[in-house]
Amino acid sequence: DGVRIPVSFWKVIAFIHDETRELCATGYTMSQEDFLRKPRDLEFVFGKHKTSQVRIASIERRAGLSFGPLAAHDPFAGEEEGVGNLLTDPGQIRFRRR
Repeated sequence: DGVRIPVSFWKVIAFIHDETRELCATGYTMSQEDFLRKPRDLEFVFGKHKTSQVRIASIERRAGLSFGPLAAHDPFAGEEEGVGNLLTDPGQIRFRRR
């Protein structure tokens, strides 16, 4: 019907950490691409997706946006290791630099 539905999207979350009381910012991508048959189904599959924590700078570059100083509060700022790994449990989310 001419309606475009994205199969992937991003999210950036900024918050004050409960323990450290410091500003934190994390970035994520969510994708349903692997759950849709090829060629693209017209059926929308709600809730089934893959989530990965990614660098905010990566989201900025891909989206053509700037989140200003938030990228400096990203626990993955300046790192490659661990970025983009599939999240299967909330305990895998990284909030601070190691």
